[in-house]
Order: sequence, then structure tokens, then C-alpha cells
Amino acid sequence: MQISSGKRIRFGCFVVLIAFAMMALSFTSTISARAEDATLSSTNGYVHVGWLSEVVNWNPLNVEMVEDYVVCHLMYSTLFTYDQDWNGPVYDLATGYFQMVDSHTGKMTTYINITDTAYFRNVANPTDLSRPLTAYDVAFTFNLIKSNSGGAFRLYLSEVSNITAISDYMVSMDTPYAKATLLDDLAGIPIVPKYLWESYSKPLGSMSPENLVGSGPFIFDSYLKGSWYKFDTAPNYHGSADYGATRTVSIAGIQYTIYTSTVVLTVAANTGTEDFVVLTGDIRTFVENLGDGASVNVYKAAVQEPGICDIAINAIPESFQTSTYGVHHPALNDPNVRKAIMMTLKKDYITNTVLNGLATIGSSVVQPGYWQADIQNQLAYDPVAAKSWLMTHGWSADADSDGYLEATAGNAYGVPAGTELSGIRCQAPDTDPTYGTITQAWQGWARSAGIGFVASIESEVTMINTAWYKADYDIWVWHWMWGPEPLGGALSVWLTSELVVGGDNCQMPMGPWWYDKTNYTLAPSEWGLIGPYSAYDQNYTLAMETLNNADRKVTVDKLQQWIYDSHTENPPYYDLGLYGYTDARFDNWGDVSGHSGLNVASDLLWIWFNVKPVVNSAPVFVHGLEDSYLTQVSDSITIWVNVSDADGDELDVVFDFGDGSTAEYTLTGDTTMPTGVITDHAYGMLGVYPLSVSLTDNFVDPVYGPRDPLVITSVVEVVDELNMVPLIRTFGIDDPPPANVGYDTIWTIGASDAESDEYGLRITWDWDDGTYDVYDIAPFPANEIVLWDAIHAWDQPGTYLVEVSVWDNYGLESGMHNVSIMTSYWIQINQPPDGPYISNILATPGVPETCYAAAYDTGYELLKFTWEWDDGTYTIDEVYSIPYQPTYSSVVHTWWDEGAYPVTVYVDDGEFNVSVITTAFVSISMNPPNVWFDVYPGVGTTATYFALDPSYTWDIEDPYSALVGRWDFEADGVWDTQYESLEVKYVQYDTIGFKDILLEVVDTSGLTSVGNNTLIVDDQAPIADAGPDASIAVGDIYTFDGTGSSDDLGISYYRWTFVYDGYTRYMFGSTPSFVFDIEGVYAVTLTVWDRAGRTDTDTMVLTVSDAIVVTKNPGSSKDSAMSWAYTPDESGAWIAWIENHGLRSLTIEIYDT
Repeated sequence: MQISSGKRIRFGCFVVLIAFAMMALSFTSTISARAEDATLSSTNGYVHVGWLSEVVNWNPLNVEMVEDYVVCHLMYSTLFTYDQDWNGPVYDLATGYFQMVDSHTGKMTTYINITDTAYFRNVANPTDLSRPLTAYDVAFTFNLIKSNSGGAFRLYLSEVSNITAISDYMVSMDTPYAKATLLDDLAGIPIVPKYLWESYSKPLGSMSPENLVGSGPFIFDSYLKGSWYKFDTAPNYHGSADYGATRTVSIAGIQYTIYTSTVVLTVAANTGTEDFVVLTGDIRTFVENLGDGASVNVYKAAVQEPGICDIAINAIPESFQTSTYGVHHPALNDPNVRKAIMMTLKKDYITNTVLNGLATIGSSVVQPGYWQADIQNQLAYDPVAAKSWLMTHGWSADADSDGYLEATAGNAYGVPAGTELSGIRCQAPDTDPTYGTITQAWQGWARSAGIGFVASIESEVTMINTAWYKADYDIWVWHWMWGPEPLGGALSVWLTSELVVGGDNCQMPMGPWWYDKTNYTLAPSEWGLIGPYSAYDQNYTLAMETLNNADRKVTVDKLQQWIYDSHTENPPYYDLGLYGYTDARFDNWGDVSGHSGLNVASDLLWIWFNVKPVVNSAPVFVHGLEDSYLTQVSDSITIWVNVSDADGDELDVVFDFGDGSTAEYTLTGDTTMPTGVITDHAYGMLGVYPLSVSLTDNFVDPVYGPRDPLVITSVVEVVDELNMVPLIRTFGIDDPPPANVGYDTIWTIGASDAESDEYGLRITWDWDDGTYDVYDIAPFPANEIVLWDAIHAWDQPGTYLVEVSVWDNYGLESGMHNVSIMTSYWIQINQPPDGPYISNILATPGVPETCYAAAYDTGYELLKFTWEWDDGTYTIDEVYSIPYQPTYSSVVHTWWDEGAYPVTVYVDDGEFNVSVITTAFVSISMNPPNVWFDVYPGVGTTATYFALDPSYTWDIEDPYSALVGRWDFEADGVWDTQYESLEVKYVQYDTIGFKDILLEVVDTSGLTSVGNNTLIVDDQAPIADAGPDASIAVGDIYTFDGTGSSDDLGISYYRWTFVYDGYTRYMFGSTPSFVFDIEGVYAVTLTVWDRAGRTDTDTMVLTVSDAIVVTKNPGSSKDSAMSWAYTPDESGAWIAWIENHGLRSLTIEIYDT
């Protein structure tokens, strides 16, 4: 949950019981003219970090989120820490320790020596040496934590007592037994200054960062809440004094900037605005956009990190619940339901499709490594088996035929009979798009097992305060982060003592037995229980007292298996960090991909000891190679690149043409300016040749040696003759969105080619769900348009970017002769049909009678109407539906005798079946009237007088003039008129919405019938809002935003249109995306429909151009304006992007020189 272990971070394992000494283990941008707070001073020499996160708690003793831990450990030191692989612990403030065990009592006393080179200081007086950190500060910190309930670290000191400063630089403490994980418990606890904190009345309360005083390698400088945080490198850092260069910071400081979009954040990385970016959670942007078209060297790192994607099911027993704690769906108390739910979790899809195969499938709550158990009896994804399991374990009913199973009787888990498996909340925070994707997809997986989820994405504040602290949730998809030692971190979460408001256990007691809040006194008296207790707790304690790792692992494995077997926790994958960094301003980051603790989102500090300002900047390709090239044999092809070097070094550029020949160029002069390097080459033979260009400034680092050349690659295809590229003529879909999961959508592409009579075409459909359809079309007359259909159904809800490409079989399939077009398409979860609504059936014996029914459906589906007659026969009528429009069925049936006959109409959409029973009245002399009335207009406003025309009503025996009727204008059971002659009735409504109307008619025999119809009152047409005009660079993805559109009844449909590359493009949904590879000014029109069929349009203008590079970032100040110079490109075009971080207004003046 972007939260660290136990919603806090915990670390690794190291066990010792003998005395010993432990040695230390080892602005060049188109987007970044930033309008920042005037208090932000110059950040030259500062590493710029971009992420999407916010610091929630600055109090170092009450940190909760990952971001809280990161900034805490920048400023505060700890006794122990871990190495860059989370192994250890290793020393931080501690310089040595020894432990003694009392052979009579088993009590262990631990003595820890600490450094005498640590000092408390802050930005007000950074060089202050008058406040040394001593053992008295350590003892004070630990005792303060123990004496205040709550906080991030109290659990880890719960068994520690007699914490005493033996001398200025030695502290001692006792544990009641030889605790194997004590050093891990102490690792990461920040040491605070006694001289300040002893006066705080609320030591766990909120704090302002400017008031924090620590002994870490950085000190807080300034911030603009919600925008950026700045930290200065602190002088007199004990790490440098104690460990030398291995823990010395070589940068001026760090500035963390908060972004609201991964797209903007990626551009900031690609242009060098940010030195290191955190893209965790956005696989697509990481894979497709990070580094694409970058003007600096961008390195990617996908890192398996300590922690899990946390899927939790709330099964807190009733005895633990209160009116404000533990609220959840009652069905989740049944382990059979939880088991079935876990059988609908499609882990393979999550890891391989959603996460692009970069993540590891999860099972245990402990991440891979020594301590992870080999979980037995793992549940495979099998919704069919899940439904079967439920139906054989008390959940076979479905009284309302809505597809969701119901409890057939009350059961031993307190679930009442008739409880339906629907309305189960499945929530995710808005901090990581992957979590939201899982909740939406899981909704569909569960439905096929008869389980109804309500998926939602909540703010992280809501998730923390409601779902976590109050345990008010059903299922969440979130995040836990912890280190490799499981007892002090991961496994401490599920202790029964944590089943309290704000506690970490939000699921249930674990293990085969447990005592609750009311009956714990029934446990053996020698246990001395003072509260709830479980087998899990008992074995947890046993593990804590087991010093031998192999013996302890047996118990640790058992704990993990019990958690899995509870079916309240089943991580689909282990943490995956996604990072990007550049060497434009800083280098020596280290092997970020190879070490889970070596990144800017870790609270370990190793990356800050590694990174150093660039002594000599690496050269860059301002413009690189094309994806591919096409040329004829013996023809000369021109290939060019554009390069520069910030230091103005002499540059060597080498073209390797792949046929054994090269071309070498040396650039002298002012290479700080982008310089084009152009070469021509002719290939003598047909073939596909690898093309590469290397670039070096021949810099030799005095420590690391010669810099490796930068190399970019492409391919050249050499053919015997050139031909024309194919043309896409038409593109569309039979059914506008939305479509239901599983529905066969029909797509059409029309294309032509000047040489299609020789080569034909290949059409490839990329459905954006990991599947493709490829069609090879045989040669056909040149320039003739060929139309080709494709059919596809999606098995998960969501918005998909469908791309179809046409290749003329000339050159490389990935080359320029493969043209494509794309659009977005919205897939929704199928809903049961609404209805059926059956007209009155009044028949004469022996006379065929036409019977009518209608139903509504949300998708394009074949609705099967089954008419069940009283004689055991059936009539089936199949009709295709249009979303939200009535679908009519009419059949003919003959009754031979007088009487009242039951008629049942079933409507089946292939997944759900709904039905209604009515009565057919068959009589020779006495038949009730047949009631039908028309409504005009069908849609109006609160000013409209709707005409209700009953003249379509008739009776077999009586003339129309003899019939009387009464009206119920809102179908609320209250008749609005008395019986009166049938004539056109006018009605006006003062509220909007769908209005059901009833007309009851009586004939002269006293027989009655009721007819119904519906109208829509809609005061306003929808208001379309296509969003503000915008500008982007060529090659960028732009996400349109129509969410500002509004309607009093709700928007039902969004369609975007614009002309691109000569063709009208269509996109659907409120926030579709499109990649603009062609420069131009695009008028993009959004059309919205409301449920009454009304429309509105709005147009935004998107400018796409090749952007220049900003040559200088001047920063900002309170009293002077920002100004800097631009050099336009050859076309004279340039774009400046301004991000307003907190300024009330911004004025931009543009003038030439």
C-alpha cells in the first residue's frame, strides 16, 4: 500500500550470541521551466528526483508510508542498517556489541557501543558540534517509543526492557529470552535528540519538517507542500568519519519533486530535467516511453524489491468487531467463500499481461529468499471450479436469477440464509495504477463464479483512515513493504494483538485455533493470557526464541502456510520497482537493477554514497537513427545523426554499416552546440544489414578509467527496387462502445497498395490484451481497395488501444512499409437484462393471438426470449439488442379454451436469465381490455407537457368510448386521477429522471387491465468538455480528458474525432490516448451523449511540434522574474512547458533579441 512493513518498513536478519566486533559491510528540457516557490534557492549540484508520491508523516517516530521512511532516514541515523541487498544488519551508529545470557532466567542483556562522531544539527546551524549524539539519546529514544502507544516502532521494542545508557557511548537493554531477531528489531529506528524531545507533550503528533533535527547525512532545507522537498548535504556526518569514502556524500543535496502524471515525469527524465525518476506501477510508460526520443542517456531498472502486492480479505470475527471497527460483508466469514474468491484471482494475467512479465508471481507473504516457505496446496485460477465449490458448500441458491449465488441456509460461520455474494467491495488506492487494474479485472473474473464485486479506486487517505485503521473494507489490493527478516516485519502483522483499531492485522486470527476478546480466560491458566491469543501467536513466540536458523525456519514456514490457508491473504506478485536515471549531471549510481536497496525510493542510503557529480558529461545523440532504412542496391543512402557534448569535447563518431565498412568522423570546435554528422553509403548486395553509430568523447576518469562509447542501432534493408507504401482507406467498427466482456466485436479495415497485384497485403490486429490476429491477403488488382473484417472479444473490462497495421510485404515488416492506425475501445462487465415487460394478453379461444414483450440490455447481445405456455410448450424468439434501447419480442400463440392462463417470459443474454410471469385472459364473451398508450414526446424537459395517448387501447366486447381508466404518472402505487373517459392526458414533471407511467382501464363488465410506458425528463443536454488546448512534442502520447463533461442524468457515451495523416480518427471513452508522430495542429472534437440521446460537442486544439532544448534553467526567486534564452530548431518552432507549483498567477512574455 505504498506503505512500509506492517504499513511500515522492516528489514533483514542477523543472529549472534557471542561477543564480537562487526566490521561495516561492506535544465536541458522541453517541459521544465518550473514555476516554483520563491523560497527555493539554487539547486545546482542537487540531484533532482521525480516521483508521484507525497510525504504524509514527517514525525520520525510515526512514519507510515514509504515516502515517510525515505525522508526520515535521510535526516536521522540508526544503530544498525542493511546493505544494498537488504542483507545484514550492518553498523550505522553502532560500532560493536556483545550479548550475555543468564543461564538461570534465560534473560539476555545486549550491550551496544556507538560512535562518538555523530552530531545533531539542522539547516539553521548545520556546522553545530555542540550537540553530540550519545547513548543517552539512544536510551531516551527507545524508552520514549515504549512509553507511548502507537507509532511505527513500538512493536519492535515490546520485549525490550531496562534500556540504560551505561556511559556516553554504550547502551544496554534486556530481553526476557535470547531473542534471535533483536538487532533486526533495532535496525531502522531513528535516534532523536533528547534535549528537544523531552519537552514535547505529543511525541507522536504531527511535525513540521523545518523543526526536525537529526544526525543523518542530510538536513531538511525547504519545501512547497505537494510540490517539492529539498535536502542539503549535512557537514560532519558520522558515516564519513567512521567509514570513509564508502559512506561519504559527494553531492550538494537532493530535491524531490512530486508529479501528477507518469507521462510528464517520463518526459522530465527523457530531457534531463530529473536525474532519477520513480515510475513504479506504470508498466506501459516504463516500457514504451522511458528513454524513447530522449535527449540524454536514460537507463532503465526493473527491480524485484522487498514487499508484496497485498490482497487482503476482511474476515475479522464478530467478537472483535465494533460499530466503527471490522465492518465487512458477512459472507467473507465463511472460509469456503474466501477460498472461492482466491480461485478467481488470475495471477498469470496480472504478472505477464498487466506487468509485462517483469514481476514474479507470489504465494507467501514473505518475498523470495531463504525465509520464504514453499506454500503447499496453492489455489489455481479456476472460476468454474470456484463456483462448483460454492454450490457444494452451502451457496447453491440464486432466487432472483441475477447470477450471484446465495446462501441456502444459515451456516456455522454466522452467515444468514439468503445472503447474496454481491456488493463485495474490492478497493485499491490511487497511488499505483496496477492496483486499480487488478480490482477492475477481478470484478469480471469473480462474476463468472457467481461472486459480485464492486470495484473502486480510493484516495490513499481514505484507504489508510477507513480501510486500514478501522478495518472497514471487504477486499483490498494494496501494498506491504518489508525486509528479509520475516518475524520482525512481515509475520508480525498477523498477530492477534494487532486486531485493534489502527492495528496491522485487518483480516482475522491465524492458525487452527484462537481465543477471542471474551473467552481468552478459557485458555490454560499457566499461559497467563490477558487478551486474545492464537496458535499463530504461540508459534510466532516459539520462532522468536529459536536461535538456530534452520530450526526457526520450520516454524516460520508453518506461519506462512497458515496465513495462506486462511484464504485472507494471497499476494499475486512481489514488489516491482520501476526506475529511470540519467548520467547527464550525475553518474556512478551503481548497479540499480541488481540491488533491491539501491534506489531513491528506498530508505537505505547507499545510492547517496555512490552517486557523484559528473566531472565530464557524456556526449549525447540529440537526434539518433530512424527505426529502419530502405534503399536499393547500388543507390546511395544518406544517414545522419545530431550530437553534442556539454563540455565541448572533441567527439569521435563512427558509422558501422554492417557490410564490413565504416565511416569515421572527428568533430572539433564548439561541440556544445548540436552538430549534424551526415554520411552516404551504397550497398552492393540485397539483404538486411545492422547499422550502428558509436559516439565517444574519449574521456578517461581517473578512478573508473575510459568511458564506454554510446552506441545506437538500426537496420538497413537493401532491395532491388523501391515501391509505394500501402494506404489505409477506411477503418471502423460495427458497434460503437461500450461492448461487454466476451462479446464478439466486428472491425473493418480498408486498404490499397500500388503494387498489391504483386505482393498482396498482411493485416495485423493488435488488440492490446496480449493477443494478435494476422491475415495474409493474396495479390489483388493494384490500387483496388480491399475490405477485411476481424472479430475479437475481450475477457477483461477496461479501455483498450486497438491498433491495426497494413504491410505490403515489401521490406521489413517493422519498416516504413508497415502503416497503422489505432483507436481506443471500452469493454464493460455484462449486466443482467432489465425486464421483460409484457403487454396485456387478451385472447379469444381458437384465435391466434400476438403477444409482445420488451427488455433492455447494456451491451450488444443476442437476447433469447423464451415464452413458456401453460401447456408445457415453448416459443423461442432471438433478437439482437442495442445498448440501453428497448429490444422487442413478438410471438403468436393460440388458446383453445376460455380461462386465465399463466405465461412466463424468460430473457437470456447468454450469461444471465431474468423472467416475469403474467396472465393471459381467454374468453368468448368477457375479456378484459387490452391497454396500450403512447407517449409524445418520449424525451422532454420540466417545461414539457407530455401527451399520453390511450387511443391504442381496445376491448373485444366494448367500444372504446365505453372504457374508463385512471392514471399513475410516477408508478408509485398512488393513482393520480379518478376513473374517467379515455382521452389524451397531458402531464408535466418538476423533477428529472426516468418516469414510469401506469394506466388502469376498466370495461363495462368490470374487468381491468394495466398498461405501462416510460418517458425521460431531462432539463439539460449534456455539456461536452474536451479539456484545455495543449502542446506536445512529436512522438509523445497524449491522453485526452473529457471527464469535465457533465449531464444531469449522466454521460453514457464519449466519441473523439480528428483528422490525422489524412484520415478521420475515432476514439472512445472519457480519457483515450493517442501517439502523435506527425507534426501539426489538430482540432480534436469530443461528442458526448446522455441517456436521453441528447448530444453536445466541444473542440480542443492540440499542437504537435518538434520542440527545442531549453539551454538554461535559471531557477526562480521571489523578487525577480524567470528568464532564459531559446534557440529555435531549423523550422523555427519551439515549445516551452511551464508547470505551476503553487503560484497564483503566471505571466509569460516572449520577444526576440
